[in-house]
Amino acid sequence: MLSYVDPFVAILISGLLLQEQFTLLQIIGGILLLGSTFVSEMRFRKIRGKK
Repeated sequence: MLSYVDPFVAILISGLLLQEQFTLLQIIGGILLLGSTFVSEMRFRKIRGKK
């Protein structure tokens, strides 16, 4: 689960240190990507826990 934080931290660092500007579509895409990965991981853990 901790490995999913790495891309988020990289985005924050690039925004803060490198003054990167992000568009609304990029932000929405990142949220969808991280959200779907999180849901997939939770489903996998739930299925694996039942066995």
